[in-house]
Amino acid sequence: MRTIITCTLLAALLPVTSFSMTLEDSLSRAYLNHPSLKASISNLEATNENLTQARAGWMPTIEGSVERGKQRSEVGSNTSHRLTDTRNTRITQPLFQGGRTIALSDKAHADIETARANLTQTEQDLLLDAVIAYLNLVRDQQVLKLSQKNEVIMGQHLDITNERFSVGEVTQTDVAQAKANLAQATSEKVRSTGNLRISQASFEQVVGVKAPELKKIPNLPSLPSLQLSSLIDHALFYHPLIKAADQQLSSAKEQIWVEKSSLLPSVNMVASTQEQEGSIFLSGTSTTDSITVNVSVPLYQSGAEYSRIRQAKRRAASQEFNLEAVQRQVTEGVINAHQNVIVTGSIITSRLAAVDAFNLALEGTKAESKAGQRTTLDVLEAQQDVFAAQVELVKAKRDEVVSHYQLLAAIGQLTAQNLNLNVTPYDVEKHYDQVKYKVVGF
Repeated sequence: MRTIITCTLLAALLPVTSFSMTLEDSLSRAYLNHPSLKASISNLEATNENLTQARAGWMPTIEGSVERGKQRSEVGSNTSHRLTDTRNTRITQPLFQGGRTIALSDKAHADIETARANLTQTEQDLLLDAVIAYLNLVRDQQVLKLSQKNEVIMGQHLDITNERFSVGEVTQTDVAQAKANLAQATSEKVRSTGNLRISQASFEQVVGVKAPELKKIPNLPSLPSLQLSSLIDHALFYHPLIKAADQQLSSAKEQIWVEKSSLLPSVNMVASTQEQEGSIFLSGTSTTDSITVNVSVPLYQSGAEYSRIRQAKRRAASQEFNLEAVQRQVTEGVINAHQNVIVTGSIITSRLAAVDAFNLALEGTKAESKAGQRTTLDVLEAQQDVFAAQVELVKAKRDEVVSHYQLLAAIGQLTAQNLNLNVTPYDVEKHYDQVKYKVVGF
């Protein structure tokens, strides 16, 4: 018992270390927990019901009714009262509905594929937001550390300058300049702190957990190719926005046939049975059975059906133009993302060279300052150059990784499955298989 108490006290007294999280962990948490993805999944499952509703046009309807009443009759001076019971059963089996059921089924399939593509696009948007939130957090944490370090260095410069001023080595102007640089470093730290808090809030909103302490910029994701033509072809085939637009066009075309079915005849087979007790004209129980085939031919319906057909045709034409517009939009997105990958990669090289050059310049300026060839102002300016170059390098590394993930999204490959996240991707076939033939039950 003493050992347990001692261990408990030690655990309570030890400092709590902040946990770390990889980019893959963040993406997995966002995929599993974000409400926007869950809403898109629910919308897909609701759309799956369209197929069951469309196929209902093939299924029979069964109706039953029971009537009980009292009949009074007068024949001359004779009056009679009888209780009557009537039981009806009617089965209607559609045989032909002008092609409406087939068109509605095909339209339902297209609507389901549209909802699946929209789900994939929601997944891409969410994962890209999570990538940006993660990398912004890493960037701002590192920039804050650089700002804090720069503030400490500027404070040390001020102390050294005050000491040199006290022995007459520098002037009051040098002291004022050192104070100004310290104030600027403090303001940079305050601004970096504010930026970090904004990034923390964004991370918590997207990923759904408290922002952790992150160590470094993650590695670049692998791309299928860096050849622009191959990337464009890949995007035109795989991008969910194009798939959604293509299926919306198919749905609009099927709607034309749905509307045209109102001009065609419909054929139903009807089977019915009736049992009646207590009829005035019949004694006992009478039973009537019938099987009929009903053919209904529309002759004129006020012209509204022709208007709906014309309307459906124009909407299909609109979807054709929309598909072309989406293809152009996706192509432009791939070109922009591809160019950003090239640009950010080149910027990294120049930023690394700038940091090395400014560090060498700082060391040389310090050495020359000790020899009396440089002023304190020169040293402070060199230190600021190093700080600014380091900040720009951190930002460039963040931009490079983001550009690669943006390119993955542009070609339609930023999904949990393609990234091999530690999650079980949502199975679009599972709920579909559960409801497509379900005719009874909620």
